[in-house]
Amino acid sequence: MNNLFQQSDQNRKKCWITLDDLDIGEKEQLFKASETFLNYDGKNDEMPTLSPEMERLRSITIKVTDPVVNIAAEPILLLMTTANGRVIYYGGTPSAVSKIEEDGLHIGSSFSIEHAGINAISLCHHVKQTVVVQGAEHSLSEFSNWNCLCTPIMVDGDMLGMLDLSFDHLTNIAFAVPLLLQMVNQITDLYSLEKTSEGLREEKFNAYSFTKREKEIAVAWLENKTVPEIASELTISEQTVRTFIKKIYAKTNVGSKGDLFQLLHL
Repeated sequence: MNNLFQQSDQNRKKCWITLDDLDIGEKEQLFKASETFLNYDGKNDEMPTLSPEMERLRSITIKVTDPVVNIAAEPILLLMTTANGRVIYYGGTPSAVSKIEEDGLHIGSSFSIEHAGINAISLCHHVKQTVVVQGAEHSLSEFSNWNCLCTPIMVDGDMLGMLDLSFDHLTNIAFAVPLLLQMVNQITDLYSLEKTSEGLREEKFNAYSFTKREKEIAVAWLENKTVPEIASELTISEQTVRTFIKKIYAKTNVGSKGDLFQLLHL
């Protein structure tokens, strides 16, 4: 592996930004903004209310990143944040997660420059590109032994969130960057595919004149949820769910879940 990323090759293939790549004016702006983080106690950190689109993106992120965490031989930490740097998911190897939780990380923690100083997430938010922040470059001492990479999650030109991959400061950055970019590409591809499928499914629902409630129940039914599960999620009775399912079957002229799946699922 030592021959895979020789210095000249690494420079030629470098596809990330570091603090050293910023001009003097940008650096001064960032360091000035980071001065306020020393007075931030994090007491008001809480899980932000997520839109359905962000809930979907979060779910897809977990699905894509979990397999990477499960095969990791060395300690790694993954953070997904909103576009403004608030954590909505984190995972990693047990030792890394345990350590960062001891240091106070939780869902809702803010990594904005005002709240956490210089870090990969705050730098990524500033430049809207893949970035690397190493060891002592972090304002937070808790990350002084970590190399952190962060890249924006971009969909249709909009930054919906950020994904951060952190690992021991001795790990080769050139090896980790492609891994992070591959994960984000998978996330955005799946998100776009699901969004397209949802749009086409909505067209089919409208073609059969489904009401809003019928659409909700049809989606849950097609996701193979049970009547009790649907009733609990929608806060309605099980009998009401069954009544709506019968209406859905009548409108689509099908007699079973299997027939409905073939007709409506994409």
